[in-house]
Amino acid sequence: MPICGLILTLNPSERLAKGGILELSADQRFTLGEPVNPYLLPAVLEATSPREAHEATEWAQSIEGIREVNVISVDFQTDPHLRDQGDTSHD
Repeated sequence: MPICGLILTLNPSERLAKGGILELSADQRFTLGEPVNPYLLPAVLEATSPREAHEATEWAQSIEGIREVNVISVDFQTDPHLRDQGDTSHD
């Protein structure tokens, strides 16, 4: 299950940006953070497959109030024990 960290660049029009935020917040795959400034919004996308993650980011990019979607990170690990162990290759 991919978990993607995103930075969304909002439309400079406050009306369009708010509409885009409302549209994204209605999709349960997206968790929206607090805006960094009037134009940047952090978000997390939880998808069931890499294909779904790609399609969801493409859909977000198509929303009129979203100017750009930047994928900052993608985590494909599904086992919480592996995620908690971290990288031990340096030990």
